[in-house]
Amino acid sequence: MICHLSSIGKEFVLYYPIFLDLKGKDCVIFGGGEIAYRKTKSLIDCGARVSVYAPEAISEIEVLAHDGRIIFEKKQYEPDDLVGAFLVIASTNQGDVNAAISREAQERGLLVNVVDDPEFCNFIAPSILRRGKLVIAVSTEGTSPAMAKKIREDLERNFGPEYEIFLEVMDASRKKIQERLPDEAARKAFFTDLIHSDYLERTRSGWTRERLREAIEKKLEHFVTHDI
Repeated sequence: MICHLSSIGKEFVLYYPIFLDLKGKDCVIFGGGEIAYRKTKSLIDCGARVSVYAPEAISEIEVLAHDGRIIFEKKQYEPDDLVGAFLVIASTNQGDVNAAISREAQERGLLVNVVDDPEFCNFIAPSILRRGKLVIAVSTEGTSPAMAKKIREDLERNFGPEYEIFLEVMDASRKKIQERLPDEAARKAFFTDLIHSDYLERTRSGWTRERLREAIEKKLEHFVTHDI
């Protein structure tokens, strides 16, 4: 979607936030520095098949290749490198090369991100806060990556490891909850009551997974007995 700011005569892109399933997808990264390594790691963590192309690369990238976790080739960019790719990231230190990668990727209908250069991107990677199944993405739509990072760091203080534990135990308890509360309205009421309880705060204060699981089961039993 393209929006126009008539007040200042400037055209800008309104980005549509989305989470991608990259498991088993072919992703290509151009560049062999620290940024390329961070992007590579994040793609691996999401289950992508990653190929990295660069004349030289830092040792961390070479280790990933040696361990068989990525494909790494010491070479300059060539158009055929994009054949079969689903997503492309350009992080070379050559602006003309990054621009050429972007042009070809978009001509092929691929997702492409040129690091720190929104003009050549058709998607922007947000700053990510991850707590297990909880993922909070922060973006300034390319205006200020530093501000996005600051906001993410602010959020880290409010969304700690207890969220990962809480969601993990909730997910593990979901089947039992569905069996004991087959009625959708009752189930929704239970989940609403659960997330507004003090269990999250107690988990932050030291409850173990097992202690939390026991508390949820006790609450479920009480809910079934008194509400059905």
